[in-house]
Amino acid sequence: MILGGYVGLYFLDTVYGGYDPYYTSDGRHRYEGSLLMHDCIMWQPEYGSYYNEYRHDALGIFFYPLIQFDHRFIHQTRSVFDEDFGKWWESLKEADIHPIYRADYKRWIAVEKKYESALTAAKASGDTNEVRRIKKLIRDESNNK
Repeated sequence: MILGGYVGLYFLDTVYGGYDPYYTSDGRHRYEGSLLMHDCIMWQPEYGSYYNEYRHDALGIFFYPLIQFDHRFIHQTRSVFDEDFGKWWESLKEADIHPIYRADYKRWIAVEKKYESALTAAKASGDTNEVRRIKKLIRDESNNK
């Protein structure tokens, strides 16, 4: 009964969770010297989080076994080193993003769409300075709240 309640609570918590679109580390990839590499997009339940041994909260520790199971089999952690990362990232919908980060995600998408045609034209013309300038505009505007 206690185990059923534990799993049931986690199920309710994870149903309303989502992917955290900010790069983080799951501990698998490290730089020389053992520094964690922030290369992953990870699913987190609505309340509580467990990213790695250095970044978690009390609910994340409480639900740790279920979060690990969830990351491995249901809402898989995605790394920029995965072959299909770009395609997977493009396939995400707003509902796939954690509620805390949806406004940021929507802003990023809107900014990318705003500059999409100019960036495509600059790439087509081979103007690398213009491509850099537009990418900087996208970064700057995406980071302004």
